[in-house]
Amino acid sequence: VREEPSESNLPRDPSMEMRSARTAPAPGVAKLFGLGVTFKKSDGLGGLLVKRVKPHGPAAESGTLEAGDRVLSINGTALDDVQDAMQLARLTHGDRDSIAVIKVQKESGEKREVVMIRGADHS
Repeated sequence: VREEPSESNLPRDPSMEMRSARTAPAPGVAKLFGLGVTFKKSDGLGGLLVKRVKPHGPAAESGTLEAGDRVLSINGTALDDVQDAMQLARLTHGDRDSIAVIKVQKESGEKREVVMIRGADHS
């Protein structure tokens, strides 16, 4: 009997949405929190473009990232070097209150470094 691949066990595309985990993890598995952004597929110009900022996520609440920004690196790892969605997820997700240092190029061309706290309550 050959098992057909289901949507849940297929490799994810790098443009997949990176977001805070909201469901309870399996026993013994740590709950991870994302940055609250969706990336576009690579355009070959360096980094990854932010496609969407999820309302109420860390990026939206901090006001540090917006659609059209180009994320160049996360915690010192250039996004040009990211080979697959799992590697991207390891960069964007972390424990609650973990810090992500993000190098970003704004649409204006200005480059800046921003710091985000995953899963923090910004209210």
